[in-house]
Amino acid sequence: MEEKYIHERIKALEAELGLIKRRITMPRLTEEQIESRIQEYRSLVREISSSLKVKEDPDSYIAKLRAKEY
Repeated sequence: MEEKYIHERIKALEAELGLIKRRITMPRLTEEQIESRIQEYRSLVREISSSLKVKEDPDSYIAKLRAKEY
């Protein structure tokens, strides 16, 4: 039983280490790429908000949704 737990724990730690290594080796985004993504997300939020009949500013709407989560 203990041996099985230890092997599962080792696999979990190896998987987590793999995720950390990939995150470190990912290229950093430029300011333009970051701004482009922000604009894409805002556009997507506007589109979804209009389909849900939300008539607020997307940033305010997201902030309110996040506030409801906590």
